[in-house]
Amino acid sequence: MRGAITGIAGESGSGKSTIGRIIPGLETASAGKLGIDGRQFDISRPGRRSGLLGKVQMTIQDPALLLNPRLSIGDTLAESVRFASRQSPGRKQDVLSMIDCLRLARTLLTRYPHQLSSGQKQRVCIARALLAGPQIIIADEPTSALDVSVQAEIVMLLKEIVTEQGISMRFISHDLALVQELCSLIDIFQDGRVEDADPSQFIFGLPQNPYTRSLIEARRRRFTHGRQ
Repeated sequence: MRGAITGIAGESGSGKSTIGRIIPGLETASAGKLGIDGRQFDISRPGRRSGLLGKVQMTIQDPALLLNPRLSIGDTLAESVRFASRQSPGRKQDVLSMIDCLRLARTLLTRYPHQLSSGQKQRVCIARALLAGPQIIIADEPTSALDVSVQAEIVMLLKEIVTEQGISMRFISHDLALVQELCSLIDIFQDGRVEDADPSQFIFGLPQNPYTRSLIEARRRRFTHGRQ
């Protein structure tokens, strides 16, 4: 849904990150379709061939992997704006407005990735994804490497941005407490399939699925902020 964050949760190896890479076309499925605004995309084909290129953007656990170390932050964000303009001529995006929205200092635009903290890099990656003009953003464990205070700031920003910009976000995490806080709908994955799916209040309030119940009962021990 536009303006909503849908969570994908489950144990390690359940298929969370795999589906997260299939949706933007970074990996292919053996078969299947992805529907966006009534249009069907063949996810058994790579992103460029399926037509998904540009419609889905991604941010991951280690933001440094998405940032070119040879480009300044300003140049990286300008590349996203140019990409969005090619995909949708006439589209206007303001790098400075996005930097302000994500509460980053404008002086960071002249710096390089190695000069930023982990929290700053993650915000830059969110800005990079948004400036490319996607309809969906996949956020795969984007806060797990951050300390609790920075994690809370990023979570608040994600909520605000998704609502204000009316985009869809898939938030992938092993941390059920974080998923509960951030997501309105949740898919519980097990062995590469959706084992359970419901609004957050039902998943955490009245779980009917035995596997979901086992995850929730174990979350104090196995699902903690910022740790595997």
